[in-house]
Amino acid sequence: MVNSGTVIGTDGFGNANERGEWIKIIQSGSVNIGDRVRIGSCTTIDRGAIEDTKVAHDVIIGNQCQIAHNVQIGNNTAVSNGVGMAGSLSLGSHCNVDDGSTLNGHIDICDHVNISKMAMVMSPITHPGDYRSGIPAQEHQDSLMTQGLILNLEDMHRHINILYKNC
Repeated sequence: MVNSGTVIGTDGFGNANERGEWIKIIQSGSVNIGDRVRIGSCTTIDRGAIEDTKVAHDVIIGNQCQIAHNVQIGNNTAVSNGVGMAGSLSLGSHCNVDDGSTLNGHIDICDHVNISKMAMVMSPITHPGDYRSGIPAQEHQDSLMTQGLILNLEDMHRHINILYKNC
């Protein structure tokens, strides 16, 4: 099912800067969409630059998503509203990408990964798990530690100054 306003097979960005001038790169691939796929309104799926952009079986894509050229989305994956995927990304099977997340191009994300709202995935994800919002997206336990450190920076700074003065 494809909802209204959706565009499938557009050129996408496909440009390269050559000596200060933008040159159009021909997008000669296509888009392959599997069975039982649902695509929300106003979503854009770019065709591949050379190889095809592929959306596997039983995938759900929400409204206003951007799926760039050569992206590969695995079986039974759900992509919520407003997600942006840069070119040549490989997203595994049985994944969930929540609202407003951004996934960098030219990286692989393994199967069984859950990416929470507003996460920015900047590097490959090589083991299953829950990756929480933030820049960059981190595994849940790591994000809790990072948040704890940030919340305690002022107190840590005070303690470091005391230790420094006593040396």
